[in-house]
Amino acid sequence: MSFGVRIDDKVIQTEPGASVPVAVEIEPGSDSMERLELSVEGVAAEWTAIPVPTFDAAPGAKHVERFFFKPPRSAETHAGTYPFLVRIRSLDTGEAKTVQGALEVKPFYHLSVDAVPRKAVIKGGSKSTSVELTVMNLGNCSQAIQLYASDEDELLAFDLENEHLNLEPGQQKSLSLKISGRKSALLASPRLLPCTITARSIEQPSNGGSAQLHVEQRALIAPAHAATAAVVAILATAWVAMMPKAPEITGFSAGPQNLLEGEQTLISWTTEHAGAVEIKIGEGDFLRFPPTGNFNWKASESGDVRVTVRALREGRISDESILYLNVKEPERAGLPVIERFEITPTEVKVGQTIQVTYQFSDSVESAELSPIGLKLDPRANGVQLVVQVPGETEWKILARNKDNVLAEQSILITAEDSSLATIEKFEIFPEVIPLNSDGRITVSWRLTKAERAELVIGEEVVEIHTVSGRWEDNIVMDTQITLIAYDVNGKAVEEMKLVTIGNAMPLGESSEPEGPDPDSPNG
Repeated sequence: MSFGVRIDDKVIQTEPGASVPVAVEIEPGSDSMERLELSVEGVAAEWTAIPVPTFDAAPGAKHVERFFFKPPRSAETHAGTYPFLVRIRSLDTGEAKTVQGALEVKPFYHLSVDAVPRKAVIKGGSKSTSVELTVMNLGNCSQAIQLYASDEDELLAFDLENEHLNLEPGQQKSLSLKISGRKSALLASPRLLPCTITARSIEQPSNGGSAQLHVEQRALIAPAHAATAAVVAILATAWVAMMPKAPEITGFSAGPQNLLEGEQTLISWTTEHAGAVEIKIGEGDFLRFPPTGNFNWKASESGDVRVTVRALREGRISDESILYLNVKEPERAGLPVIERFEITPTEVKVGQTIQVTYQFSDSVESAELSPIGLKLDPRANGVQLVVQVPGETEWKILARNKDNVLAEQSILITAEDSSLATIEKFEIFPEVIPLNSDGRITVSWRLTKAERAELVIGEEVVEIHTVSGRWEDNIVMDTQITLIAYDVNGKAVEEMKLVTIGNAMPLGESSEPEGPDPDSPNG
């Protein structure tokens, strides 16, 4: 008999990174226990989690099963509406029913701005300097972006290569920012001016990102050296013109400067008149690098780390530039604990479904079921699987916390490579036919998990299309009757009975069964 399927909410709303349950209501139409299968189509498989894909529905009562939508929080999960289809299929009759719905993924916004170098210099006699900006859209919807640049004292002028950008989810663009001083002085002390670069969504003004940098503005001549410089400049002009210029560190930064063990920071530098630089990190040795460049350094121990750089040229060494990195220990996760791990049954047939039940402590971040390599949801409590490999197999559950500490448990499963179909009933009445009867016999049967079946009566083959019923025939000689049932994989199970011609039937007895077969289609 047919069954009904429905879901309460046709439109399911969720945010990327969240998990939302969907209840499926099944109203059985059969008068016996029915085995059903639930599947979801139309959305990416990794967006759905079905804790119990197959289940039994009792007659006469509504049954509710749940599955979960869990789209990941990433730029690849675009905001929008995704139609889906829930399919319920009977594993006993093959009948299937579907219900449609729509998953509405909400937008989220995240803009990031970076500037290289983080410290720029406007030298005396120079009107401007340039930095490279990188703007990234880490949200899941397109963004029209307005860029701004400012300094607290309004002593600088900014010229952006492009003030408006359009970025798709996950896209980034680089552009140049020219910075110049509004006023320049011949004689003054250097000034370090903080600047802010801001990227803001035009449609969502609350969504924005920013980067901080410093601009050092230098005068042509420092006051303390002005008088001396005037005399020395006259005397040393010819000499200086013939001498190579001294190497100089013009930019030196690390970002971020506050980090955890295992994280990386980008160390960058620029120079003038240098053939190379030497960099020393902590108590290590000086290592040589090109005059301008950067590299990623990974923190291995907590504490304050001193980073020193100096420029080299033809035996000349510049003044050292120094910065400090603050490395902290990350918060350690608790040990992973497998609180429950059960598999039922442990002795099965190949192609049979097993129930894997598990429960983890809150410290477990990821889990896997071996040997099939199935990723498990640590917050779920079980899955149903079909055994595919015959023989004795060790099934192992592996659980890890965020520090990748491993806990594991294993269970042995024995799988017999035989047919999933079973013959629950195979009867012939009568098995000994009286000599004076018409030779009429009745064959009755009841099968489970059978895709098809055959009755072999002597050399005659009769196709069976029902899992239970009976067949009547006339036998005139000793005959072997075999019932063969095939499962979904084509594997067979069979049972044979022999009908013989015997003595005459006593008067008053009938060759028919005493009553109707309750499993017969005819009642």
